[in-house]
Amino acid sequence: LHSFPTRRSSDLAKQTKDKYWKSAVDSNKAATRFEALLQTFEALRNKAAGYLLEEAFLDLEPYYKKLRGNWLRGTVEIETICVTLKDYFQDYNYLKPRNLEIVMGQGKELVATKYLQVLMSRKIPLKSQEERREAGEKILHERRLMEALFEQHERHGVGGGGGLDSSPFTSFDSIAEVIKVEDLDILSLELHSFVKKYPDLTREQLMAILALRGDLGRGDIKQRVSEVIPEEGSGAAASRGVAGAVGVVSIFSRVQIPPSLF
Repeated sequence: LHSFPTRRSSDLAKQTKDKYWKSAVDSNKAATRFEALLQTFEALRNKAAGYLLEEAFLDLEPYYKKLRGNWLRGTVEIETICVTLKDYFQDYNYLKPRNLEIVMGQGKELVATKYLQVLMSRKIPLKSQEERREAGEKILHERRLMEALFEQHERHGVGGGGGLDSSPFTSFDSIAEVIKVEDLDILSLELHSFVKKYPDLTREQLMAILALRGDLGRGDIKQRVSEVIPEEGSGAAASRGVAGAVGVVSIFSRVQIPPSLF
């Protein structure tokens, strides 16, 4: 586990290029092939990191399933998930720094993705403004728990590339605001801000988040979503697609929700 074989291969390939590459043979064709080789090594390294995390997340699957039912009334499942991952991360500390950075980065993405998938797949809407407020505060609290799991590694310069400022957990703030805001006029402003910040957010994802509120009918939800994310085929949708294409891909591009929800 100390060093993925593909990482060593990649380093050796780069060292060989630096030492023996001659300008006489520095053709575009050779350079292209060499870069393709390096990309293959890096892809294999990333896949190896994924296999390392697979065991941990198989152990966590029962706790993610429990989140779908009792989510609002406790944080036991999230706390258990964090403690379990912390135990696995102790073993990962023996990895080479760059390999540890890749594993922790992928782990952070997986933790955030699975949480959002559970949240957006819930079919039990909130029943009152008090519950909506509690749900928003709970999302923020659980964000802090999950973020703290990675803080130690961030402090030592590894864990995800970019630190907590570029964390996928920052998306939780916008979701919490959409759920707990009381004034429906202000909700419209929140939705515009949300979509502007995350241009890869889909109509289905936003409808699933709005459905959690419990105070909006199906027709109202679709209308509000259409105001900020036009349906495909319209000029506004094309403009949004161009804007999203040049932006940074966020955690929402990884989140898949059941198509039967809407």
